[in-house]
Amino acid sequence: MNPNSGQSISPKQAAVSFFFAGLLPVIAFTVIEDQFGTWAGLLAGCVFGLGEIIYEKIRYNQISKMTKFGNGLLIALGLISLLSSEGLWFKLQPALMEGLFALALWGSLFTSRPLLQRLIEMQGQKLPEPLVGRIFGLTFRIGLFFAIQAGLATWAALDWTTQNWALLKGFGVTISMIIYMVAEGLFLRWSIQKRHFIWIFGLLFFSGCGKLDLAVRWADTYVLSSINDYFELSASEKEETRLAFKQILNSIQSQDFPVLAERLDSLAGFLQKNDLRKDLSQAQKNDLLNTEIRKFFSEIGELLKKTSGRFEPLGQLVVANQAKKGFHLFDEEFLKKYNQNLLEMTDQKKQKKTIQKKINTWVDETIEFLSEGQKSKLNDETRKFPPPVFLQLESRRIVFEKFRAARDDEKLRRAFLTQFFTEWDSLQSLEFQKARQAYFERVTVWIVEILQTMNEKQKRNLLKNLHRRAFEFQKLSIK
Repeated sequence: MNPNSGQSISPKQAAVSFFFAGLLPVIAFTVIEDQFGTWAGLLAGCVFGLGEIIYEKIRYNQISKMTKFGNGLLIALGLISLLSSEGLWFKLQPALMEGLFALALWGSLFTSRPLLQRLIEMQGQKLPEPLVGRIFGLTFRIGLFFAIQAGLATWAALDWTTQNWALLKGFGVTISMIIYMVAEGLFLRWSIQKRHFIWIFGLLFFSGCGKLDLAVRWADTYVLSSINDYFELSASEKEETRLAFKQILNSIQSQDFPVLAERLDSLAGFLQKNDLRKDLSQAQKNDLLNTEIRKFFSEIGELLKKTSGRFEPLGQLVVANQAKKGFHLFDEEFLKKYNQNLLEMTDQKKQKKTIQKKINTWVDETIEFLSEGQKSKLNDETRKFPPPVFLQLESRRIVFEKFRAARDDEKLRRAFLTQFFTEWDSLQSLEFQKARQAYFERVTVWIVEILQTMNEKQKRNLLKNLHRRAFEFQKLSIK
């Protein structure tokens, strides 16, 4: 797979386009205006603005919306400045961009989904639950930040020297944005539980890295925070745990990510070839599709089992350290979570929402939309065959009791943890294993039926997303 062929602009590149759109034209305008006058500087700025657009088109085979808007606005204002022989209009581009963005954020407060929420969802993310009640306030504050920036940029365009205006455009916005990010992050941390804060802060301010890249970058912080909820770790134990996790993550990136990338590309290749075959009837194609999807799920399941086994040394380390202190916090947190989940499962409306979210995530990551027929069929199936959540929760309690019975004896404890990470299924209740297998079979049937009834646009979306995800895994692999 050629990563540059039809490669889409990543969220990170889009973010760079937003904050630095027009920076090269600004440098050209400043330097040339100082040497040759306003008219020559304006002409150079417009030429370099057009050059940025052409470069992005050649490099990525498309142009980000921010580049179109930022440099398009810059060129338009530059032409106005050329006609009027006045550089002021060119200098007003940053103020207009930031002012319009502030107005867009504030205007979206009068809708059901603020612009910030829409931007998060455009990245393939779902708005985190703890942020749902805070999204309007956060949107307002970010709008206020850009309004202040717009006011400062206007002042700079009207009264500052060209050099100082260029410094504000090139570096001032970045520095003030970093300061705001830190301040907003501290406020979020104060108002939201820590385990939610880590994910939300990364989502809002570092989501330019892409969802998978973000998960890898923040994995050690998130995992350590989750472990800290159940285990009392000293500073040295936290560092030891973090380093152990980093080694595991490196082995996953070097050994498992390439396999995932290859398998996703292979599945995409099969789907494309199977669809184009003229020597088979549609029924034969469907049979081959069913076989390939089941093979894919089986291989991914084996890979995940292998990945789970990599975490055994970390589990042994953390539990051994905790054994010296007792498991009071672990027991307290487990039972608290168990009772909370038990209460949530009695809420049918919430359970339905949870299932729908999972379906939406799968659809977004693959074919991107469902036809009315597919949607109706899927809704009917999910009503008839809900996941065995009560049995799953009860099975977790059984595993917890097995751990309590083994943890005071080092030999039994180590054997339990080996089984936990390498043969997880053997610890589950037989009733849950049967129910889960039956449910997984139904899910497999649903997925195969949807894939068998895809229209041409859904087929293109699926191939694109499989290749995209494969490329992401390959890019994050450690050679």
